[in-house]
Amino acid sequence: ELDYWAEPHASVNHDFTRVVFTTDWGRSGTGEVEMFMIALPLDWPERLPALAGSVGP
Repeated sequence: ELDYWAEPHASVNHDFTRVVFTTDWGRSGTGEVEMFMIALPLDWPERLPALAGSVGP
């Protein structure tokens, strides 16, 4: 089924500094899927406490 592969499926590299995922961004049934990669800095875990509370609802 096309829509199964359009659901976000994420994978990370060995040190969790890159996240790759695919999605159809709501274009259900089209078979069009895009891949995205998010690159995180090596010290991203240490930055989390500093960001806590800085992002509002």
